[in-house]
Amino acid sequence: MFRTQRRIEFRDTDAAGIVHFSVFFPMMEVAEHDLIRSLGLSVLPDRGADPSEETLTWPRVAATCDYQSVARFEDLLEIDVAILNLGRSSVQYRFQFWQSSDRPEDRIAVARGTLTTVCCELHTGGVLKKTPIPETVRKLLSKHLDR
Repeated sequence: MFRTQRRIEFRDTDAAGIVHFSVFFPMMEVAEHDLIRSLGLSVLPDRGADPSEETLTWPRVAATCDYQSVARFEDLLEIDVAILNLGRSSVQYRFQFWQSSDRPEDRIAVARGTLTTVCCELHTGGVLKKTPIPETVRKLLSKHLDR
């Protein structure tokens, strides 16, 4: 499991001062990117000198979020990320959002969600082609499989 944090900003809240439901989706994406970077991988590698060279990208094919309690402006959220399923060409992530606390047993569950991504080669002109997850990437991702 991987853990990252995010402080709730004013722009994340609705008129009632509660985090707007839609904000959890970009927070899941940022947490996924934090996990990927922690493995020494790039979210979207630079093509370098050869723009015709294929590069991997991970478009989303499904996203869910279930809300358990409210979060408000300036709350510090802890986001636990695990991989539920590591398929041939897809990754399904699980996210659990917690209100941070000095005592782990006092954390409050805020939301839980999933993202499913598919490994694709990004070709010139923005063309995507589904491809198997490279073994080197699979090995790194498997460190975060939910066991």
